[in-house]
Amino acid sequence: MNLLTYLLEANLYLIILYGFYRIMMRKETFYTLNRFYLLFSVLISFTMPFIQASALIYAPPPPVAVDFPMPVVTPVATAIAPPVPVSEPLSLTEVLLWVYIAISIILVFRLLFSILSLRSKLAKFPERSVNGIRLVAIDQQTAPFSFFNRLFINTDQPGYNTVVDHELIHIRQRHSIDVLVFEILTILCWFNPIAWLMRDDMKVTHEYLADAAITADGGDKHAYAMYL
Repeated sequence: MNLLTYLLEANLYLIILYGFYRIMMRKETFYTLNRFYLLFSVLISFTMPFIQASALIYAPPPPVAVDFPMPVVTPVATAIAPPVPVSEPLSLTEVLLWVYIAISIILVFRLLFSILSLRSKLAKFPERSVNGIRLVAIDQQTAPFSFFNRLFINTDQPGYNTVVDHELIHIRQRHSIDVLVFEILTILCWFNPIAWLMRDDMKVTHEYLADAAITADGGDKHAYAMYL
């Protein structure tokens, strides 16, 4: 199985599984189930082509017909001029493959740049540990965000405590793992709009999970909703 065939099959599974999610699950409030369905959809989509290929490889061989020997005729040796090598132009498949690789590399560098920008913030701004969470106090007017066990937030942020509670849910539920999975998905399947829709739906699901966790802990739903 070549790379393009594998990618096409994996993306076909993505389309089918996401189509089911879009029709049957997206509007439901089982946010944890939605989260893991999206994650397993990626896993299934990229493993099924391998399973199918393995099944074809280990399929029993077809019966072999028995051929009777034919009389062998010895050809007379003749002088043949060596063929002149001719450079063949790239096929359409090769062009598409190189375009795919080039754009994927650009997206990889974009992701690496985003991660390196976090490292620059860690070097620039102070951080402290609060209940196992690394709190990075930034002085930039940017929206607060979390990445694994680090929370980047401006200490002058309006509704500081509410924002911290919200972001702590993202950290405790390990939403950063999902974010990386779907960033990698969009790198591998940048040509498929479904990959980008799945990434966006996962982000929305994260927000629903954080909101539900805060209100379930006895928070003021009206005040929290008004703030958001």
